[in-house]
Amino acid sequence: MLLFISINLVCFGLVPAKAYQDTSLVKNISINCPYLITPMAEDKELMLSQNKYYPDTDGKELTDGILAPENSSFAHEAWQGWAKQDRHIVTIDLQKMSVIHEIAGRFFNFPEAGIYYPEKVRISTSLDGEKWSSPITTINNVNLNSSIGICHELGVKFEEPVKARFLQMEVFINDWCFIDELIVKGENLPDDSIAETTELTAIVSAKKGLLGLEEFQGWPQPGTKESGYTNHIVLMYFGGLVPNSRHLNTIDFIPYVGYVDTNIEIKDTFFDTFLLLPASTRYYGITDGRDYDHVAKPSNKEDWELFINELFTPDYQLDALNRAVQIVNEKLTKNEIANVIIAIPYPSTRQSNFGKLNDNSKSLSFAGMKTGDENRFLAVSWFIEEILTRWEAANFPNLRLAGFYWYQEDIESRNSPQIFDPVISNTAKLIHEKELYFYWIPYYQARGFRNWQQLGFDVAMLQPNFSFCGLDITEAEYRLKQASELASRYGLGLEIELHMDLNNPDLRRKYLAYLEFGYKLVYQKNSVISYYQSIDDFAKAAFHLDPEIRLLYDETYKFVKGF
Repeated sequence: MLLFISINLVCFGLVPAKAYQDTSLVKNISINCPYLITPMAEDKELMLSQNKYYPDTDGKELTDGILAPENSSFAHEAWQGWAKQDRHIVTIDLQKMSVIHEIAGRFFNFPEAGIYYPEKVRISTSLDGEKWSSPITTINNVNLNSSIGICHELGVKFEEPVKARFLQMEVFINDWCFIDELIVKGENLPDDSIAETTELTAIVSAKKGLLGLEEFQGWPQPGTKESGYTNHIVLMYFGGLVPNSRHLNTIDFIPYVGYVDTNIEIKDTFFDTFLLLPASTRYYGITDGRDYDHVAKPSNKEDWELFINELFTPDYQLDALNRAVQIVNEKLTKNEIANVIIAIPYPSTRQSNFGKLNDNSKSLSFAGMKTGDENRFLAVSWFIEEILTRWEAANFPNLRLAGFYWYQEDIESRNSPQIFDPVISNTAKLIHEKELYFYWIPYYQARGFRNWQQLGFDVAMLQPNFSFCGLDITEAEYRLKQASELASRYGLGLEIELHMDLNNPDLRRKYLAYLEFGYKLVYQKNSVISYYQSIDDFAKAAFHLDPEIRLLYDETYKFVKGF
């Protein structure tokens, strides 16, 4: 996204305007006051990017009284850019005891470049830096889609003035957050400060105030009614719009339904839940073709029908999985039923000619807010009904349809002050009416990952993306612990991610680190977990002659079984 922002600075022909001193801030008592900024899910790669392109020069720019002019661009030098990292908390020392009437941050909104107003802010104040007031929350109520390029203050006006020397503002970030000033309106009192106060650095290092709030929902509990009775969910990609992409037969499913030893003997059961998805062209280096997510050439009705037909092709996909479960059951003298989750292709707003749902209708356009969203939901409803009709007719005795999965891995804001898509919430209602469950796997700190419950999902699992980022194996604990804490804070599960390059020893070590820290951080037995692969990587590992690659399969089995 940073690259996208940088490109837009050139494409829009924007040149940083000269900063100016806003004389209207005569009552702003924060001018030149010291502060510290704490990202609450610090990411080394993101910190490098924001410090390189949008630095806070000398750590003073949020209290220098310099504002970006109204209707200026995000290229203006007054803006500071914060890249995700969940929340940023600004702790400020007013240096004198003060009477505070209002606290606000001044923010910028430009969704096309990934810059959004915060979801909300929380404010807390303190006399001495030790004892802090209960936080006050203000939720953004300005539409993200119709306030492009608009500066907006978000904060708290106190009904009664508050006496304090220290304050904190916690900013909940959607993607990129641009802020140019922290404004505190009030009056400094005569020098009657209390005898002892805490240094600013000590407040931050000791995690005082908002920095130390313990707010955790916990991971989704595996095998429960709330999770749709799912536990270990393996992603099974196939077919789709990828030329010559694999289709999955019974043999392909055997090493997933059951654990096979090096003699290819079935020794135990394995994954309990199978998420079936169309293979993505982007992951195969195809940049000019159609795909099932939010791409330049989004999928149409013909593509959705292709996916449905592939799902129900005799001897492949669902039929093959059903037979594989039967074979494993017969071998082990068991009577297991495999859970199935089916992906819903993303109804992209870039699609203006989806196709007709019946002969008497027009081709649906997903563009525009009201009509576009109505048509998007019509298409999703048609897809779900088609799947359910075909499922009932197929009568798979060894499979149980647990629910559906939202294919797009982040949320596109739709005519709302929050990261919210009404098509998702309406889809959730429809799925729940069918007494089924709704699943989602957002990428690491994706837009909307905190709001998964408000959107209507029953289970969400966070991608740590450690296998695909620039961090090396020495930083495994750093990223995986951060991801597990974020997931627990907001009630998500975790995803385990196997890179397709099985021959790369560094990437194999990265994958094994997921398992190692799954044990150490205890989400291995205490969370619903999904397992990413491209097409059939776990099966390739199972049948591989290299013991180091085979180890990936064996260790995954032990992890799933809790050995």
